[in-house]
Amino acid sequence: MYNKKSKVSAWLAIATALLLIGFMILLPFLQYKTAEGDGLGVGIALIFMIIYGFPVIYLSSIPFVIVALIFGIKMLKQQSRKKLISLNVRMLITSIVLTPFLIFGFMLAGGIAFHSVLGLFPIIYAVLIALAYAAGIVAQIATIIILKKSPKEDAVTA
Repeated sequence: MYNKKSKVSAWLAIATALLLIGFMILLPFLQYKTAEGDGLGVGIALIFMIIYGFPVIYLSSIPFVIVALIFGIKMLKQQSRKKLISLNVRMLITSIVLTPFLIFGFMLAGGIAFHSVLGLFPIIYAVLIALAYAAGIVAQIATIIILKKSPKEDAVTA
């Protein structure tokens, strides 16, 4: 019964994790669009984005992906109200703690993604990740509230 109330939160966590995995795979293969007038400044900027931007994205995405996949799968299987609340609270804490690092990493490495030869695809993909991430946070908050307001397990079985 309680499992149905947390399915949206679980699926959004898993979907966001899979989107981030795809972005982490795509990121090293993006090629920067260059023009004839681009010189040393663009090269230095690219090196800065790669050296500082990529590690921040990877170091914040990997823990989120691990936690989201583990907790998302557990939420889909779990039936206990108390455990579902605990899983959603822990997933919410993970999401909120890692949000500034993900934003900072996307800002540092965004130049490569937004000026790549793939055109609009990386931009749309990054927006999709941001929307899924935000929707996941909202779904986790809503799920926690719904589960806390739902009747306790003893009242349901009686």
